[in-house]
Amino acid sequence: MDLTSDLKPFQDRVTSSLLDVTRTAGQISAEDLSFHRSSNRSLSRSLDAQNIRLLQLTQRLLTAATTTGSSITPPKVQDIEGVEDSWRSLVDVVDDLLERADACLDEYTGVIKRLSPAAQDGAMIPTTLNDGRSKKKSSTFAARQLPKPQLLFENSHKNHEVAPFKPLLRTKPHSVVDLDKSIGEGGDDGYNHPYAVEIEQASYPEGVYQKAEPLPYKSPANYDATFVDTKEGIGEMLAELREASEIAVDLEHHDTHSYVGIVCLMQISTREKDWIIDTLVPWREELQILNEVFADPKILKVFQGSTMDMIWLQRDLGLYVVGLFDTFHASTALGFPQKSLKYLLERFCDYHANKKLQMADWRIRPIPDEMLEYARSDTHYLLFIYDNLRNLLLEASSPDNNLIDYVLQESKKEALQRYDRTAYDVEKGLGPVGWFAPLARRSIRFTPEQFAVYRAVHEWRDRTARALDESPMFIMSQGTLFAVAETMPTTVPALITATNPVSRATQTSSRELVEIIKRSKEVGRDGPTLADVMRENEAFLPRRRNPGKTAERASQDQGVAATLQMLNGNGSIDSSADRSFTSRFWGTVGKSFVTTASRCIAPLNDAWRMVLPLPALSDDSFTVPAQPISVDEAVGVSTSSSPHLDRSGEKARADDVFILKELDKGSKRKAAEADLDNDVVPSSKMTGELDANTDYSPIGNYQKGASEARAEAKVRPREEKRRKKALGKEEDAIGDVLTEPFDYANTGSILSAESDRQQRNGSAAIRGEFNPYAKALDGPQGLKRARKETAGRSFTFKK
Repeated sequence: MDLTSDLKPFQDRVTSSLLDVTRTAGQISAEDLSFHRSSNRSLSRSLDAQNIRLLQLTQRLLTAATTTGSSITPPKVQDIEGVEDSWRSLVDVVDDLLERADACLDEYTGVIKRLSPAAQDGAMIPTTLNDGRSKKKSSTFAARQLPKPQLLFENSHKNHEVAPFKPLLRTKPHSVVDLDKSIGEGGDDGYNHPYAVEIEQASYPEGVYQKAEPLPYKSPANYDATFVDTKEGIGEMLAELREASEIAVDLEHHDTHSYVGIVCLMQISTREKDWIIDTLVPWREELQILNEVFADPKILKVFQGSTMDMIWLQRDLGLYVVGLFDTFHASTALGFPQKSLKYLLERFCDYHANKKLQMADWRIRPIPDEMLEYARSDTHYLLFIYDNLRNLLLEASSPDNNLIDYVLQESKKEALQRYDRTAYDVEKGLGPVGWFAPLARRSIRFTPEQFAVYRAVHEWRDRTARALDESPMFIMSQGTLFAVAETMPTTVPALITATNPVSRATQTSSRELVEIIKRSKEVGRDGPTLADVMRENEAFLPRRRNPGKTAERASQDQGVAATLQMLNGNGSIDSSADRSFTSRFWGTVGKSFVTTASRCIAPLNDAWRMVLPLPALSDDSFTVPAQPISVDEAVGVSTSSSPHLDRSGEKARADDVFILKELDKGSKRKAAEADLDNDVVPSSKMTGELDANTDYSPIGNYQKGASEARAEAKVRPREEKRRKKALGKEEDAIGDVLTEPFDYANTGSILSAESDRQQRNGSAAIRGEFNPYAKALDGPQGLKRARKETAGRSFTFKK
């Protein structure tokens, strides 16, 4: 099965199988397996075999989940005790899988660019490296540590810097506003975007609005990509790029062994040639010379998913893009099921990218051939994809809805992004590196002590990552951070157990971390709770970004939330609007509520009916009646023509009285008399017509009905006593038959005892179901007084 094209059927089949297995497992666990094991040796052997098979499958899944792109060592689960002992390691494997799946889904949908994996301290690196431009290929990859290339940069990032980031630009080609005036003075909001005016006023080439036959791409097998790692090579490439009308650009990034991340490669393609530029050279800021092309509005720059590319270019290289066309927004406008580059390559070029290199470490020098080909494919076919997307956008456009304008407007928004340094918020935990966003995405219940430990360890992780120039996830994964907060270890061995597998930074600072946990537990006892902080930061809850959704489309959203928000300007629901204003028991409600209800009753009914199974309401329900309600209606007497059913199933008349509760405060009644509380007792005096000489007190009527019912109930104990006596004789007769030896061979299964009991020859109807508490329900009884005193008996005496 090709999962690329048949993913939905495969997903449905897997989901159905998982549901069947889950139901079966639930049914089996509900049975008494210990009993069945002792009674059936074959079943016991079968269960043991299935247990071994499930443990083997679990071990194979754990090994497969940690083989590629993960630094976690899979635990050994040879028996059930091994599963319990290694439960924390199992949770770490699942957390690592979920984190990698989240990153892959973002790339698959095209929301963000491909990022390095969070746990990539053992990235794939070739053991035998060839010249990056040779034709030999190396397919053997092993994990090893690389020296940090950022240590050789002329101007490296300062991770502890809190001042606003100043653009790296020294000159500004194709400027409308001078550089000094465009960036401003760098106030509280930082420096301005240097090319903001140029991007907003830029006019795209006429070819973007014209339909033309897509220009075929050249086969990459006919010529090699040019690898550029010298200043002379940059100058030669720039001369050729100036002559192009459109270029395709992409970046390869590494963010594991760097706090802010590093641009490792830049790929540029024209219709005729491909370049791969090494951006790890010490003089990489000299690449600002490429702004002569990147900032030229006459040259179209085609990117795929440029959200992070715009940030990385200005942060590391001082490059800004004017005239951007993002194919992600074109895919969104056309309604493609997927927006990733992989999908576009397969749809328009029938090219399947080698995704095994997706997790590669792009700091490797020299670069292996497989990685060069993978990087080259990101831009080699992109201009041909642009041609097809442009034609489809023009065909799907209308005079009132120009899709080309939509894509260009969204692309300008991407180019207008501005990089700024990220400060760590210790108190509120806000921001992309704060502790609040990971906590808000999970359903976790922390005690005040655990919450304080979580914040303190999170702050230690960020501080250590800045000092070592590593990513926070490399210092301690998010799953391990939550495990430390839950267990709150106060000794070094306990900390190592909670953080297994432990990173080098955690092991080195284990004693410091233990002291931080101890202090945090003491502070957390009187500190804020998680619920309090969540309420304070409710406005900053993380929401997934949807780049393809414009304000116009958002305004068309409809639903229950939109309707309820429309009812109240501040987004809260007016609780007084959904009440009835005439109560048959309490009377009328204040008239101040009527205006609000009449104004919003129609949309409110529609909205709430979608959420709750409410009956259909009409305007009459919210109208104050002109006539006062009758006494019968006030006490709950039914005066409508709709029939009611009493306890016996017969239709009750309109003048029947429903006794809600007897108000007699007499002595404690027996269980047989307690049933009278809900009985329906007719009364000839309650006719619904008012009489001046009649006592219409509800209490008086209830007492009259109760008196009549109690008089009739005096006969019941005698009849009940006769019935029990007759039933006892029948039980004695049946007991004589049951004294015979029990036949175990011919008896029915106890698992279907109900059906067997029903198949007996009327025995169930005779004996009834055994109730050990039947006699106790009759109330406490003392020992009966004997008629004559006999030797050997004791007596109960009463005063």
